[in-house]
Amino acid sequence: MPSLLPGYEYDIFISYRHKDNKGQHWVTEFVDALKTELEATFKDDVTIYFDQNPHDGLLETHNVDKSLEGKLKCLVFIPILSQTYCDPKSFAWQHEFCAFNKLASEDQFGRDVRLSNGNVASRILCIKIHDLDADDKSTIENETGGPLRAIEFIYKEPGVNRPLKSSDSKTDNQNKTDYRNQVNKVANAIKDIVSALKNPAPLTSGETTPKSETIKTSKAKKIVASLSIVLIIVLGFMYFSKSLGKTEALEKSIAVLPFTDMSPGKDQEYLSDGIAEDIITSLSRLKDLKVIGRTSSFQFKGEKIDLREIGQKLNVATILEGSIMQSGNTIRITAQLIDVRDGSHIWSERYDKPMDDIFSIQDEIAKIISDKMALTILRDATKPRVPTQNLEAYENVLKGQYMLSNGLDKAKKAKPFFEKAIELDPNYADAYLALADVYFFLGLVGDITPSESIKEATLITDKLQLMNSDPYGYHIRLFMIHYYFGHDWSRAEKEYNQAVQVRNEPDIGHALFRHDVYNDSKGAIEEMKRFLTVNPLHKDGMRLLAHLYLYNKEYTKAKNVLNDVLELDPAFGIAYSELGLLYIVEHEYILAEESFRKAEELSPDWGGKFGRLMSLKKRGKVKEAKELFESIDTTNTKAGFKAWHNFAMENFDQGFEWLNKSHEQGDPLAVQARDLPMYFPIQSDPRYIEFFHKMKFRDSE
Repeated sequence: MPSLLPGYEYDIFISYRHKDNKGQHWVTEFVDALKTELEATFKDDVTIYFDQNPHDGLLETHNVDKSLEGKLKCLVFIPILSQTYCDPKSFAWQHEFCAFNKLASEDQFGRDVRLSNGNVASRILCIKIHDLDADDKSTIENETGGPLRAIEFIYKEPGVNRPLKSSDSKTDNQNKTDYRNQVNKVANAIKDIVSALKNPAPLTSGETTPKSETIKTSKAKKIVASLSIVLIIVLGFMYFSKSLGKTEALEKSIAVLPFTDMSPGKDQEYLSDGIAEDIITSLSRLKDLKVIGRTSSFQFKGEKIDLREIGQKLNVATILEGSIMQSGNTIRITAQLIDVRDGSHIWSERYDKPMDDIFSIQDEIAKIISDKMALTILRDATKPRVPTQNLEAYENVLKGQYMLSNGLDKAKKAKPFFEKAIELDPNYADAYLALADVYFFLGLVGDITPSESIKEATLITDKLQLMNSDPYGYHIRLFMIHYYFGHDWSRAEKEYNQAVQVRNEPDIGHALFRHDVYNDSKGAIEEMKRFLTVNPLHKDGMRLLAHLYLYNKEYTKAKNVLNDVLELDPAFGIAYSELGLLYIVEHEYILAEESFRKAEELSPDWGGKFGRLMSLKKRGKVKEAKELFESIDTTNTKAGFKAWHNFAMENFDQGFEWLNKSHEQGDPLAVQARDLPMYFPIQSDPRYIEFFHKMKFRDSE
């Protein structure tokens, strides 16, 4: 159905962030209510463009600009202004709000029109569902060139700032607004604008035309506007610098999303995940291609998010997505390569082949991508990678890896799958590497002793060396066990250097090694940033970067990174522990206690209690601290945690006793003895200096 005026595609375009329609579907309910109200307001039918499902309307595979070009040619543009809408990086802001503002300013009517009552109104009719931050309000006003005027759908109580619902009583709402009345205001405002467009009246003398400046500003206002633009540019530069140099996506960059399991029983997720991960491995062998790590790209598993938004978050130019379905010995793999900058299709293919061809399909996909991106031929890949000829062994490895990806505590359950794979194919290197990881994780969570972890992992890597297979894999694993469990810095450094000679990949472990052993916090920060360029949504990497900033006394940067990671995952408990440590050094002990309490609630095993002890003690709440200390069950607690608890309580004798035991037992927590706030007051104690020498940290010599 055409617009009420010729030459326009729709009468109304509803713009919103899809995340604001999750849960109770507020935007959908609003649009339905508005349609009903418009039927009672207009004699003719009014057309509304509302992209309710991001996978229907504007498909991520379409050319964004072309698909929107017609739809944005509308009479009235309605942005749903939320706490997340005014984001210059978001699709809705960049490709809808700003695009319409420019389009309307240049069309036959202009963006601003004179109403029949003599007032001037904008064709951008803003709907507010939250109180906006000052920065967001400024962003809108800088774009439109005038003050923000909006029809509000906000429910307010003390501490409450949420969208107004149709069921809300205006007597309880501090704003005293009624949902139905607000919808009626929107419909009447639309009617006034459409009437003005049907019967345009010229602006009076002295007013600026809609096609030029919308509001006549004084010289002072122009100066302020200019300074605001400069400020935005500076803040933008600072933001992107903070975000590890993400000024624009590299031309040759890619993220592989987890493939969709299309099997009827939805029981082959381990296979779809494994194939996507193997393709990541194949692509990583391409020279000059930035490949996003599995941890970051798999963050979007099961999420219905526009590919353009994913591309922005991962800072890549292209995304590979696909699906798998296995039936007996036949597998169907579909794959498509998308340029997320314009939503265009680069390539797509469907493969129906025997499972025996699974590795050749993966390598073929990598080869096609290398051709499409004009990349250098595969390095160290003169022949296709075939890790095993035994498909049952391959499936066992995928099942085990799938378990490990769901938590380190699953290591014990994953172990039999890798052992079975080795039994089926004694020369299957990937199975040995995965089993070495299992022993490392078992030692990390305390299911086996660190010495057992070192012994078993070393036996496995010795076999890999004899097989002359994947030297990077076994050197990096030897580095990890000798660093975390053996506290053997020379051996750890040797193994890492040998791994780097094979493949120089950024690594969390090496960043921490530079910090903990060499006290090189600046070098560690740079290494962690390098790691995050290919793993931008790696939660633990982000959390550890904040930890390094904290130690380096860059508290604002630490807080910014922690806020980013908690926005990514509000349930990431250990990040609250880091936030608590930050508050401790800033002497904000009440905030510290709140953060540690949240950490304890979300991740009971990761330091919430010792942090609360420290916070209570610092506040002088000695009785409460003592009661908490005596309530802690330390039966299966690592020596390092016991040291932390005692130092937090200023029980220095017991603290040093457990600290020395943590080193003797190969406790990974011992390597953090230089950088946690509870150690700061004791760093001049002779017992601490003695421990420092015992650990053979480099700057202790």
